[in-house]
Amino acid sequence: MQTKQVLWNKPLGMANESGPFGMRSGLHITLGAPLAAGTIVTKGGVIFVGGSMDKYIRAVDLLNGKELWKDYLPGTAQTTPMSYLGPKSKKQIVVITVPNAERRFGYAQTPAPDEKEDPLGGHVIAYALSE
Repeated sequence: MQTKQVLWNKPLGMANESGPFGMRSGLHITLGAPLAAGTIVTKGGVIFVGGSMDKYIRAVDLLNGKELWKDYLPGTAQTTPMSYLGPKSKKQIVVITVPNAERRFGYAQTPAPDEKEDPLGGHVIAYALSE
């Protein structure tokens, strides 16, 4: 932060879920995808990005921007990943929540319905980090 030097700058995400008139293109080309959420950074220098519109959660190297890992999610996360230390295992866990596919971005502007009124639910996905 003292030098204000940019370490890397490159597009993150694919065009597979983007297309005209809201249609899915299916193009697996790295063009960059809009992000709907923030990122977290681990002590080990790994950035976790989960809110990209291409439905992937990614682990990216902080120093060079290289994609280390990714996993396809059942929907667009729209949330910043969370991290915690397992109380017994002492392993770092990264968690992401994904609303049901029927809940698009417009829905997020209204309060979430009561659980009894929302049979669609969503997903909570956890990943244990290797040491």
